[in-house]
Amino acid sequence: MSTTAVFAELLVGGLQTLTWMTLITLTVFGPVDPGILTNTPLLSTFFIIATCYGLGVIFDRVWDIVLDETGLNSWIGRMAKSRAVATTEDVFGKFRRNIFGKDAKTAADFANYNRSRLRVARCSVFNFGLITISSLVFVSVHYGGPATKIFAFLAMAGLLVTVASAVAFYDLRKSYYRALRMLSPPESAELNETA
Repeated sequence: MSTTAVFAELLVGGLQTLTWMTLITLTVFGPVDPGILTNTPLLSTFFIIATCYGLGVIFDRVWDIVLDETGLNSWIGRMAKSRAVATTEDVFGKFRRNIFGKDAKTAADFANYNRSRLRVARCSVFNFGLITISSLVFVSVHYGGPATKIFAFLAMAGLLVTVASAVAFYDLRKSYYRALRMLSPPESAELNETA
């Protein structure tokens, strides 16, 4: 997997993390003048990118640990594997193996591409949930509370995006296992089903 792709996916996760952290900070200390960041755009941009990357690295591990410790990772993996195996057709699998299986680098790139998308979807599930909660608390404290239209909009939009991220995470996990199974030689397909 290329360094640029890993950097980009960690940057995306870090930006999402920075968003909910900023909302929590603004809730506690109150809204600030956005001119603080625009007065020194180059320095601000560097600071934000460096902060986002660091947060992306840290919280990628945090979300991975949360999934492992709660048992959700195993449960989602078992569900996705069983669905991936059940939906893989032999003809399609042979066709895919003929395309990607001849070149090991192409096959590895294909699997890594799926893993990259999976990592972004995983962090999005957690981060969009936390962005939703922190934005609702922010609106409650500073802009009129739960009875406002903006609160209702943020609640519905946040729920929608969080659920969509969870569905994408599950579906990408299923696709990843299906890709691994299709990219494997037929004799090792049983090994992928038990891994």
